[in-house]
Amino acid sequence: STSPDLRDNEGGTALHLAAYQGEAQIVGALIAGGSNVDARDHVGVVALHRATYKGHTAVVQALIDGGATADVQNVQGVTPLHRATSRGDATVVRTLLSGGAAADTRDNEGKAALAFAAYHGHLDVVHTLLTHSAALDAADGQGKTALQWAAMGGQADVARELLERGAKVDATDRRGKTALHHAARQGQTAMVRVLLEGGASFVRSEEGVTPVDTAIYNARDGGALAVLQAMLEGGRTQEVATAARAAAAAAHPWTGQTPVHIASYLGRRDLVELLVAHGAVEDSASHLQAGDGLRERDPSVTSLAAAHEAYATAARLDPKSRAAAARLRIAAPTAAVIVPEAGTTAGSAAAEAGHIAAARTMEHLSVHVHTEGGKEGGEKGDGKDVREGGGEGSGEGGGESG
Repeated sequence: STSPDLRDNEGGTALHLAAYQGEAQIVGALIAGGSNVDARDHVGVVALHRATYKGHTAVVQALIDGGATADVQNVQGVTPLHRATSRGDATVVRTLLSGGAAADTRDNEGKAALAFAAYHGHLDVVHTLLTHSAALDAADGQGKTALQWAAMGGQADVARELLERGAKVDATDRRGKTALHHAARQGQTAMVRVLLEGGASFVRSEEGVTPVDTAIYNARDGGALAVLQAMLEGGRTQEVATAARAAAAAAHPWTGQTPVHIASYLGRRDLVELLVAHGAVEDSASHLQAGDGLRERDPSVTSLAAAHEAYATAARLDPKSRAAAARLRIAAPTAAVIVPEAGTTAGSAAAEAGHIAAARTMEHLSVHVHTEGGKEGGEKGDGKDVREGGGEGSGEGGGESG
């Protein structure tokens, strides 16, 4: 007679296929006929994994009734319960738990079912797992708890539920980051509010970064201002002010930059103004950062003129700054690039844009700009462009433009 456990190319049996397709009667018949209910395919997946993945509750029940191991793990350590919680299938989750699945079985990365449910925002599944005594603050291999996974996923309702159940709001992962760090990084304003209401502290990570720093460093994601405002509205003015006043010793350990430096570099005047209002100082370094950001983001004449003005301000604030002097040497010839309209100079473009300091500097340097046709050439009339790194100052200061 034909064996019920013949394998396909992936190592699956007829039971795998029937379970995947939701054929509960066929599953029952195969089990009655001697099919191995825990047969594994090439990646350790059993029929119960497949039925769970597809949400076939009747098949899940039939397999459990037929003796399937509820906590069986594939080669990645993933159990049927992990799959059900990721999908948010509360009915299947309850069936598995009633069938003997353990709420806290971990995959190869140390992650338990509660973390999957929290990240994906499946509040009903979170309730079910906690009712079955899932460990509230269990940390995975990265040291992350379910609350941190909820923060990373932006699941404010789940976070609120976990906090109401007693989750540790300031639990840190292996890098010393809390749920508030993760929420700030993602620009999750609602999550930030929930965590602050739950008593979150402004903890410094092992890298020396606070949630305020994290929000600023990730301002490109667009949520930094809203996050900082949520922090202020949450009664954390002092913490924001402390970060705003960060001195070099308290700056980012890798870059040496304070929050206002980063905000300046990103061109975020809204963030700079908020930070200054709470004690930050627009020092020479902040204007250097602003100029560097302008040059990187937009190489147009107007933007380069504004960058030069920022460098001039930096030099004025700190006359001994070698970095400011080097950038001024670079920025002046850099601004002399081809412009679309004949007769337009970098100085006139700067003046039109309201960058008076830059316009005066360019006038003093007698910087001329070639037209598209090259008819208004340089001093020698050769029609060549004067670009960054060319002409005067190409060697001096060229390595300091970052």
